[in-house]
Formats: sequence, C-alpha cells, structure tokens
Amino acid sequence: MVLNDADRSAEFQARQIYVNDWILDRGRILEGGAAPGLGPSIRGFAMVGDRVDRYRTSRATLRWYREMYGEPNRAGWERTQQYLRDITQRTRAADGRFLMARRGPP
Repeated sequence: MVLNDADRSAEFQARQIYVNDWILDRGRILEGGAAPGLGPSIRGFAMVGDRVDRYRTSRATLRWYREMYGEPNRAGWERTQQYLRDITQRTRAADGRFLMARRGPP
C-alpha cells in the first residue's frame, strides 16, 4: 500500500482533477520547449509564473494527500480500513499473517 491507495469518495476524488490536469499540461509545455522569439523579459515572467504555479500545486497536492486520511475523505478512509481488516481476517483464515510496513514521522 502506498500513499494514494486509500479508497476515495467521489466528492474527494473530484478535487484531484486539478492537480492531474496541471501535471499533464506542464508535461505538454515542457515537451514543446521554449517558444521561439520570446525575449528575456518575457521568459523571466514565464519562469516566475511557473514557480508560483508549482508552489500552489505542491501545497494543494500535499493538502489533498493529508486530507485523504482525514475528515474530508472519511467515507473512503473508513472503507480502506475495512478492506485492511478483511485482508487480515482472510489471511488468518488461511493460516497466514498479513503485515504492512509504515514509515513513521521523521
């Protein structure tokens, strides 16, 4: 299980579209390279705008991941916890042991 594996409610998942769109749009821009004929001052503004976009998107993405395991995605997180309990029960029923590693706070 990795960070984005928790089940998500439809309402919560809809919030992720913005970040996905930004990632795809940014990839298309980077693949195309710098636009020809742009002067240094225009490139400077573009660079500053890009950094502001990255900062905003980074904050939105971090908030989305934190909230995936909190109140904004309560229904999805509760389903995920039930799935983990089910896996544990099925594994025990087959004389196995389900283990999950997690990295604690630094």
